[in-house]
Amino acid sequence: MRSIKPSQELTRRNSFKKESQDVKFFEKVVLPLIRAYFNAHRNYFLASSSIVQTGTASNKEKEMVANLFCRLAGLLRIKNHAFGAVAKITVKCLQGLTQALDLKTLVKINSDIVRTGLLTFFNNCADDLFVAVKALNSEGQYSLLRGENLKSWISIEFANQMIIPVLTTLFLHIAKNHFGTDLLLDEIQAACYKMLDSLYMVTGISESYRGRKSINYEIEKHRPGLGQCLSAFASCFPVAFLEGDLNNNNKYSVLAKSQEASVQVQEMLQNLSQHIPELEKLLTSVEIHATNSLLYNEHPNVYDVDLPLLCSYLSYWWQLGPEGPLKTQ
Repeated sequence: MRSIKPSQELTRRNSFKKESQDVKFFEKVVLPLIRAYFNAHRNYFLASSSIVQTGTASNKEKEMVANLFCRLAGLLRIKNHAFGAVAKITVKCLQGLTQALDLKTLVKINSDIVRTGLLTFFNNCADDLFVAVKALNSEGQYSLLRGENLKSWISIEFANQMIIPVLTTLFLHIAKNHFGTDLLLDEIQAACYKMLDSLYMVTGISESYRGRKSINYEIEKHRPGLGQCLSAFASCFPVAFLEGDLNNNNKYSVLAKSQEASVQVQEMLQNLSQHIPELEKLLTSVEIHATNSLLYNEHPNVYDVDLPLLCSYLSYWWQLGPEGPLKTQ
């Protein structure tokens, strides 16, 4: 009698090792095509719609681009292990889609994709960063760093390879097109505060685990990328997050609006920014380093994180200040 052997293609173990034809087509054709298409035609989707509707994308097309971005980002988050080597081209594809998002128009027409897809994207990024950094900071497990647990998106590795590069491109796109005062408000702004707080917690992990070479190596390798993300964030965020006392009169600030909310809501919003430093503290730190000629190896966080953040933050708010060209009342 012929012995019956289990199928090689349908076993759970081999399904993670062998790529099907569909996955290869998705990797070799679909994702590069999407990336190249939106990189080449981003101006078509960003142009303002007119009555004639010639040479510009319709509002429906702009919603479809945003929906594609949100769906692909959600798929990468949930099926991270299944992507494998395809994750890199997927991140580049997301970055290409990001630069074709007309966020001002989507907010103006009160599109559902802003309240559902984009808000979910920001909340997922904020929650993933918060849980990953908090778990690593409290437990210090290497599996949490590399994403070897079941929820692979809750890891610093996933944050450095997927979340931070996409957020950096998104914030630069928002700054370039001045979408900050349209999109980064209310619930999305609260999620941004949570992300900012978590990213600053990463800078303190290396100080807590100086003896753990594996953890320090991963953090130091991705520290410049973290600084670029914070720099891009500071160039588009419509709230002076380093100067909390000035936000009481800022109509865009969710923290100023929280004064009218309940005590529980106020405490929750205040906790979102407990690790964010003050502007004077950062300036004093930079001044001490400049005066004493401290080397990069002694305090790399100042050079890789604080300086890029301050350059973007000060240049953005100087333009809106009393001496800037875009001064406001």
